[in-house]
Amino acid sequence: MIPLRELKKAVPIIEVARLLNLKIKSKKISCYNKLEHKHGDRHPSLVLQTEKNSYRCMACGEWGSILDLVMQYRGCEFRDSIDWVKKNFPQYGLDRRQGLLAALENAKRVKGKKSLVNPLDSFLDYCGPVWGLGEQYLVRERGLRSEVLDKLDITFFQSSPASLGEVLDDIPRSSVLQPFFGFSGDPFVVYPYRSEGETACLQGRRLGKSEPRFMNTGGDIPSPWNIDITKSLSDGEELWITEGVIDGLSLMSGGIDNVVSIPAAATFKEDWTFDFARFTCVICTDNDIAGKMASDLISAYLLRQGANVKIAHLPSECNDANSLLTS
Repeated sequence: MIPLRELKKAVPIIEVARLLNLKIKSKKISCYNKLEHKHGDRHPSLVLQTEKNSYRCMACGEWGSILDLVMQYRGCEFRDSIDWVKKNFPQYGLDRRQGLLAALENAKRVKGKKSLVNPLDSFLDYCGPVWGLGEQYLVRERGLRSEVLDKLDITFFQSSPASLGEVLDDIPRSSVLQPFFGFSGDPFVVYPYRSEGETACLQGRRLGKSEPRFMNTGGDIPSPWNIDITKSLSDGEELWITEGVIDGLSLMSGGIDNVVSIPAAATFKEDWTFDFARFTCVICTDNDIAGKMASDLISAYLLRQGANVKIAHLPSECNDANSLLTS
């Protein structure tokens, strides 16, 4: 049994399209969005992107995964699309409930392992790669590199409150995910916070102008984002500390890999500095009053632990690391 997220990549979209009896020409099919194609898309514009195992219409912008393709061309709901793929591609093991049960039993058998499936990881299985509005925001507007987003497991969830409810009904112990209902059905990007390889928190970033923009599972974020990078660093190596995941991803997109991010200037905790004291810490907070105050506070904490501290001074016209990347 494999997670749903992995299955979206494993079942070739070309095979799915063929089984749907779609006419494929040079990896293109006619788009289902008839309202945007006055002549019925007689010259097919929906491209089956085999390298990403997704699709995108080059004319109207429609996009999605293999499950979206099934939903659109069969006119079915999300759960029905899963059942259809499970029935027609049994070799890929898409039996989600059995997979969760198997993982649970395996965890019980292995000494020292948690005895319950992590609901945060289960939710990530329902998220997709950064496409559509997510790609517009992160790649085109923010200038982040797609390979960096993939490496850090940044995902995208586009759903209505009703379908979000259906997803949470399928996930054991899903109450920790209830804050995501605060997005009122708007699409959102998902940033996983992991520590010791375990997903400890998910931060959702709403796309659009409505508030709140951010929602966290389980209340306060327990540790900086990308904290596990410190396990691979030697004493004295540089560790960059940014304010916000976007700034961390911006440094990575610019070629700096040793990065952790705090969720906001006011949330930095002194006990986090115990993990950073053996590094040369480069503080790169926002170029505003709150960011400079955060820089002073973090510096004081680190110096108290005996760390070597540097301050990254951004150009006056750049408010943060991301604006430097996109300038």
